Amino acid sequence: MHNPDDEVVTAETAGEVLAPYLHARANDFLRALRRHGESSGTDAAGTEEATRSLRAAARRIGGTLHTFRPLLDGAWADGLRTELAWASGTLAQEQACTSRLVRLVDALSRLTGAGARPGTGCRSPAARAGAGRRCGSARPRPARCWSGS
Repeated sequence: MHNPDDEVVTAETAGEVLAPYLHARANDFLRALRRHGESSGTDAAGTEEATRSLRAAARRIGGTLHTFRPLLDGAWADGLRTELAWASGTLAQEQACTSRLVRLVDALSRLTGAGARPGTGCRSPAARAGAGRRCGSARPRPARCWSGS
């Protein structure tokens, strides 16, 4: 059985214990922020992964600040937690939109042809937006349900 009286008490302060962990999580957040900036607009999958990493780092930092609030400056911890919660919520919305975009682009690709990607064969945005039409076609095609076979 575990006896708390047998534990060795060290002279480390809360700051000495928390600082390396918070530094590591802050580094994770900054790395993900750099990846997010590099992949924005060019790579939907990369943006989605960077967004997921940003949210995870923000949640970990916020959770740590909440857990160890009595050992920290309360006003500072609460202010930072509020900002991290806002950032995480905003990133959640971006992640949902990016996910929808990937699904829509894939569906549009399947509708326009196996190898065609949206925007590669049409110049007109109106023609690209018409999911039931082929590029250059004047008459709409009936929508088909693809069962995968």
